[in-house]
Amino acid sequence: MARTLIQELSPDRVEVALITNPCRDPDDLLGEVLYQMGETELPGSRKDILHRLNELLYENFSSGKETVVVIDEGQLLEASDIFEEIRLLLNFQLNDAFLLTVLLVGQVQLGERVRMIPQLDDRLAARCLLKPLEKEEVSAYIRHRLEVAGRDDPTFSEGAIELVAQYSGGVPRRLNHICDTCLIIGYSRSVTEVDEELVHSLILNEEENRV
Repeated sequence: MARTLIQELSPDRVEVALITNPCRDPDDLLGEVLYQMGETELPGSRKDILHRLNELLYENFSSGKETVVVIDEGQLLEASDIFEEIRLLLNFQLNDAFLLTVLLVGQVQLGERVRMIPQLDDRLAARCLLKPLEKEEVSAYIRHRLEVAGRDDPTFSEGAIELVAQYSGGVPRRLNHICDTCLIIGYSRSVTEVDEELVHSLILNEEENRV
């Protein structure tokens, strides 16, 4: 989702720093932000890193570009000093304009951790929680992915889709895993349609492997 958003942003108007791996400490976070903004040789001290970051942010602002830092897999961030550094990043601003936008993306645990840090929680301008897909949405989601892949035929029977929706709970990541596995098994069996029986056998196999 984060990568899709970035692809929608015009590089002429927005400078994006995408951080996909959790950082160990605040200095790692600052260094990664600079690196993702194109700085291959990082300053040696924290003070110099902050000065260089401020310079880049102001350069972007002066040229009419917004700077966005996207931190993905945010639920993996645990250290309180990392969250404090994220809050401090929001202090890069002029009298009448912010120089930096921070977008935190993660699973439910991220929201729980942020709420435990009032100083950061109060600084968030907007927040959104994506809920699991309903059964009808699961069907549309599967059809869309198949169409993008070049498949116009139904491929999954209605019964199969209902089972996939129930077992996945409507979570896209689980949906993808189940459907991908079903397609692989279906291909190995030379079937023309993934039916309820195939999905059921996959679910039983996965449940047995968990025991």
